[in-house]
Amino acid sequence: MAEEIREKIMALVRLQQLEVEASRFQKALDDIPAKLDALEQVLTAARSDFETTETSLNQLRKKYRDKEAELQTMETQLQKSLQKLDGAASNKEYQSSLTEIEEGRKKISGIEDGLLADLDEIEKEERCVVAAKIFFQTTGQRIEKERQEVNQTEKELSRDLEAVKEKIAKAKAEIETDLLKRFTIVQSQQRDRVAISPAGAMQCRGCHLNLPPQMFNELQRCEELMFCPNCQRFIYWEEL
Repeated sequence: MAEEIREKIMALVRLQQLEVEASRFQKALDDIPAKLDALEQVLTAARSDFETTETSLNQLRKKYRDKEAELQTMETQLQKSLQKLDGAASNKEYQSSLTEIEEGRKKISGIEDGLLADLDEIEKEERCVVAAKIFFQTTGQRIEKERQEVNQTEKELSRDLEAVKEKIAKAKAEIETDLLKRFTIVQSQQRDRVAISPAGAMQCRGCHLNLPPQMFNELQRCEELMFCPNCQRFIYWEEL
């Protein structure tokens, strides 16, 4: 009798171990999409930084071109003012032309100073763009490698899960129908889905509450299937 009960207990323990293993594989598979999303977010951030820096550089270059166009316009106006000076018919016209020329030269000088400052900004931003591009490229390479590793892990987990499911099916086939039904019911009542637990030192290892002395003595004799009066799990003597 004791040997028969022992075999039933060991069959349930094997089934429980397989289902725990299957649960672990399934959880790892469920985590795959989040891992892939995290990798994509890293790549997106690097791409965004590169594109933002590149946009900033293009804006600086446009600003520089606009100032160049403004400089050319001012230089054309200065030439006209110089010609106007040569053709001045009166002192008033002459003085007016001198004022225009002076103001024009000041504006041109200001624009030229601005162009020099803009060139410095452009050079700095060009270095930033190069650095951001390199970072984006290296990040892309790293992310692609990690993505491939995650995809390979997913394949391996799927394969391992299927193998464990086959073992679970075989393990269930070896357990009496009524016993398997009771196991399934108990399992559904547990938050961790652990339906069978060892007991030792007068305590259920599943819920960690003490067992009545008489019950623990009966548990050691292994003459019948027993359940924890608190958590309702199947229990067996851990030294069985």
